[in-house]
Amino acid sequence: MVLPLFKILASFVSAVLTVFGTLGMPTTMQEPQIDAPASVQMPLEQTKILEWWISFYAKQYGVSEAILREIVKCESGWDITAEGDDGYSWGLVQIHLPSHPYITKQQALDPKFSAEFIAKEFSKGNAWKWWSCYQPIN
Repeated sequence: MVLPLFKILASFVSAVLTVFGTLGMPTTMQEPQIDAPASVQMPLEQTKILEWWISFYAKQYGVSEAILREIVKCESGWDITAEGDDGYSWGLVQIHLPSHPYITKQQALDPKFSAEFIAKEFSKGNAWKWWSCYQPIN
């Protein structure tokens, strides 16, 4: 019973990596390279990568992908270089650095780090603490 399920899962993962690989998604779990100035609309391929990270970490941490997407849209407009709170909050999910002294600005601007950070914090029940955009959604 376990072996057929493993084969199905392996086929699914292979298919997902094949599809996303054609869109610029890495075929391994290495961080994708995304460089876009704040004033430039991100190409579709880069937006798909960001959405993939949100989806991946939402599933990994057992939280709502739809809510995470809405938070990202509200907080940064999917802009990985977004700056807020007079230069104290950064990146895709607007990580407030004074509230998280163990996180660097470079980490906050990393979309993979940001996607995991928001999913992990949601799984801990901390959404209301860190994201003002969560209040209207909740």
